[in-house]
Amino acid sequence: MKIQHADAPTSCRDCGACCYLVVEAPEPNGIPERLTTRQQGRTWMRREGGGRCAALEPTTKRCIIYARRPPDCRNFDRGSVHCLVVRRAFFDGLRGKKLIKAYVKGIKKATALGSRDSIDGNHALLQK
Repeated sequence: MKIQHADAPTSCRDCGACCYLVVEAPEPNGIPERLTTRQQGRTWMRREGGGRCAALEPTTKRCIIYARRPPDCRNFDRGSVHCLVVRRAFFDGLRGKKLIKAYVKGIKKATALGSRDSIDGNHALLQK
């Protein structure tokens, strides 16, 4: 089943929206060098066409380094307010800096409204 928009049931399958955020890889831990880049003295996951993470396999929407993914990726819980906010922006067609700006704005709004990270609460929050 393909996810058509951000309000679809929360599933990582065929999504990958979070893989369009910029992710630092502070401890490369076996992440192949071809998937990272060094900028301003820090290691980041490299971006591919359209801004997707180089570790996101474009046809399957699966992370090719899932077991060794960076801490930011590990801490990005499916169904959390972070997940739902980035999904909304992603499925609205935003990419690059516009996606990141919408994500940050959405998280600030969620925090101001007292989000407690429940899946039901997040769906309601994103409707406001």
